[in-house]
Amino acid sequence: IVLYDTINVTVTTYGPTIAQCDSNPRETASGYIIKGTPDENIVAVSRDLMNWRLNFNDTIQLIGMDSYNGKYTVKDLMNSRFTKSIDICLPLNIGGGKWTNRKILIKR
Repeated sequence: IVLYDTINVTVTTYGPTIAQCDSNPRETASGYIIKGTPDENIVAVSRDLMNWRLNFNDTIQLIGMDSYNGKYTVKDLMNSRFTKSIDICLPLNIGGGKWTNRKILIKR
């Protein structure tokens, strides 16, 4: 694994529901089908981060996220209105929140 960079972002959570996604909420922008297990560890990222340095299937590590610290795989895109943002997928739609100015390590 090569460490690319660190960046501060806003981190939020979402559940794969029609209200928060689209008419097919379990299929991500990369074509990945969300299984719905709590250990799936996938995220959606804002499009500017994809244009900047991230790709589908890259691994990122979230730091300073309390119980959400850890490694996640990029599998989805956020709505274009978001910038410098990462959305943690919570298939069971439990908990949640919003954290600003959090550091992520971008690995590939």
